[in-house]
Amino acid sequence: MLKAKFVKKLPDFVLKVDLFVDKEILVLIGPSGSGKTTVLECISGLQKPDSGEIILGEKVLFSSSRRINLPSYKRGIGYIFQEYALFNHLTVKDNILYGAKNLLKEEKEKQLNEILKQFNISHLAERYPVQLSGGERQRVAMARTLITKPHLLLLDEPLSAMDRKLRERLRKEIKELHKQWNIPFVLVTHCRCEAELGDKVFKAEKDENKGETIMWFCQSA
Repeated sequence: MLKAKFVKKLPDFVLKVDLFVDKEILVLIGPSGSGKTTVLECISGLQKPDSGEIILGEKVLFSSSRRINLPSYKRGIGYIFQEYALFNHLTVKDNILYGAKNLLKEEKEKQLNEILKQFNISHLAERYPVQLSGGERQRVAMARTLITKPHLLLLDEPLSAMDRKLRERLRKEIKELHKQWNIPFVLVTHCRCEAELGDKVFKAEKDENKGETIMWFCQSA
């Protein structure tokens, strides 16, 4: 289970977060500028909250009171960036292996073959990102992240650049992927139509009593 309760001061507003997710899909819905990506970056360790606590399972990732702030690589979290962040000079195979750089050679090959098969991209192993479709790039990005066997997966607007038909297909793939891996997923989006992906849905709301403060609160999916 992920529990995150923290405050982060941004240039234009104060971000207040209080969320929790077990082995579910949690969707954060909010307009541009509401702090969606900042929430993910604080959870992953790319940004540091000003106060609060973030706990994943039994591991304390961040605690201002206990002065704990684990670096990203020690958090056991996978992060799918909005633009996928694939290396254009590397093949699909080498992009995925980059995510497994801490594994032994024999283990790398085993994990690579398994993940290529799971995502049905074995035939793309020697291609480069520029030779892939949007859906193929997303599957490669997911394979690169999940080969590390994270305890939590963060997805930053994973369907934003897709056409309608591809979005519908990838929604189903994300649902199926979640069933297979059985770990918490946290997905951010500005589109209400993605709420159907979530077992829980959190929305952004301004606190008019406290000026420019944006809070994230839970509503039924």
